[in-house]
Amino acid sequence: MNGIIIRTLKHQKLLCVCRKYTSSAALLERTAVEYGENQGKLEAFQLVSNPANLRGLTFIESKAAHALLLRCSVIYSDIYAANNLLDAYSECSRMDYAFKLFEEIPLRNVVTWNLMILGCNKNFLFDDAWRVYCRMHNMGVGMDEFTYGSVLSACGALEHITSGKQVYGFVLKNGFFTNGYVRAGMIDLFARSCRVEDALRVLYDVHCQNVVCWNAVVSGAVKNKDNWVALGIFSQMFRQSSLIPNAFTFSSVLTACAAVEELELGKSIHGQVIKGGAGVDVFVGTAIVELYAKSGAMCDAIKQFRLMPVRNVVSWTSIISGFVQKGDSASALGVLKDMHKAGDEINTFTVSSVLAACANPSMFKDALQVHCWIFKIGLYLDPVVKASLINTYSKVGAIDLSEIAFAEAQDLKQYLKPNRQFNSRETSTWICSERGMVSEVSVGSSIFTMYSKCGDLEESLKAFEQLERKDNISWTSMIAGLAEHGCADKAVQMFRQMEFENSVPDEKILATILNSCSALHSLRLGREIHGFALRCGFAEHTIIDDALVNMYSKCGDLNSAKIVFHAMPFKDQVSWSSLISGFAQRGYIEEVLQLFHDMLLSGITVDAFTISSVLGLLQF
Repeated sequence: MNGIIIRTLKHQKLLCVCRKYTSSAALLERTAVEYGENQGKLEAFQLVSNPANLRGLTFIESKAAHALLLRCSVIYSDIYAANNLLDAYSECSRMDYAFKLFEEIPLRNVVTWNLMILGCNKNFLFDDAWRVYCRMHNMGVGMDEFTYGSVLSACGALEHITSGKQVYGFVLKNGFFTNGYVRAGMIDLFARSCRVEDALRVLYDVHCQNVVCWNAVVSGAVKNKDNWVALGIFSQMFRQSSLIPNAFTFSSVLTACAAVEELELGKSIHGQVIKGGAGVDVFVGTAIVELYAKSGAMCDAIKQFRLMPVRNVVSWTSIISGFVQKGDSASALGVLKDMHKAGDEINTFTVSSVLAACANPSMFKDALQVHCWIFKIGLYLDPVVKASLINTYSKVGAIDLSEIAFAEAQDLKQYLKPNRQFNSRETSTWICSERGMVSEVSVGSSIFTMYSKCGDLEESLKAFEQLERKDNISWTSMIAGLAEHGCADKAVQMFRQMEFENSVPDEKILATILNSCSALHSLRLGREIHGFALRCGFAEHTIIDDALVNMYSKCGDLNSAKIVFHAMPFKDQVSWSSLISGFAQRGYIEEVLQLFHDMLLSGITVDAFTISSVLGLLQF
């Protein structure tokens, strides 16, 4: 292309030149030869005077435009052009070059500073955004609502309450308090920092009618696990006709309903979602699926899941976790297969949920297959996955594999340099705490079970209390740990706490508590648990019957022990031994011999404990 044609190009054509000549040196040479000094300045100004011309430029193309501005000295004379180029670098995520350009601008205006703060926020450089603001303040540059709104957003992301309050003081002083952008930034700061009361105070002080402000408070309350507060705020918001909830509102409030398992309220909000047409949003759809899954309504969860036009990893994982919670391991693994076929992303939480589905002795082969699959997808070394894998192998009874999995955890292994002061269990607990994993059910259960088996009940209780959500497995492990270490009274107290928190005990927990009643010789409490088991339909479980026979025998109520024993559809070695031992301890020779004879006729293997009970009585 010759010089005559280039001189007739408008600034749009010059943009094409910038894209063609990505070498700054080549562009400078061509500009000097073909444009001339005055023509180059004019064309350069036309190029950058319209921000649309710089939108969508790559980093190399932005550098070429920068070189042209330098050659024509436009950057030193026109702040508008310099600001546009500054924004172009920000859009390219090259804040290093944006900062270089910023230092070259001799006379900066408030827009220049605002672009730098906003650019840092866009690129998650929140510390740099705060530093730019501090520099701006120290130089006495006048600030506007965009300055304060942007820096408050940075403070919110950093959760720097003190810094945010300092900025807020200047907001009040300079009269920007009523600005919606500034208000939203301040509310978001408090909400992100889990200061929901302060966020509400700002919200109410200005009578905010902006849905963004209300959303910030609702999401902040959910983040702080003040789920009932979030639902209350949503109720207030809904009563104001001027505020129309959007997809973000519904996803937050549905998450709150799922957390407190408030299914009926969640269904009501689901109806509002359908009415408002927000159901197509992937985050709203995911929250609906999570609500039904956590509340145990798996049919509704599956129905909503199938209606989702786009599914993400959270929605898939919610379905898997829902089946695990219901004890339907086969369905959970089936969903995993469907997820794999769909080619959707699988993360550590998905894997942890799948491993939880395999955490019973009958699923040992499935656990091995999942272990191999984890190797294949490259998540084997993730600490959350590793902790879940260790926990699963422990629960299926494969202690050797659990120990091997722990030893192979490279992410934990680098910290495991035992000395006299710091042993491996303390190290692994510290790592899980540092990574924020202790509050997760699978990881937390593994930690307090480890401490319990080591006899450190104090640390075990601390880890148990850190669990955000306690499932039946965690309650059973904690109660069993207390009972095994002779703390039957504390085990009973833990059972009472479980009842107080509205958790429904299963047959394993009831059997453990009945054994604790035996240790305490508390016939009254044992009868109470027996009545509870009858009401819940657990009386026909062998593990419950064994525990009842043992409890009544040790507490001296041999008549009740015989009634339970003879009502058992299947009498195992434990029930025979418990009844014989109970009669033997009270000197009933004829009854003991008759029971021993009947036990032999039934074909049940006689253990050393039973023989010892009989011989001890005969010797006496």
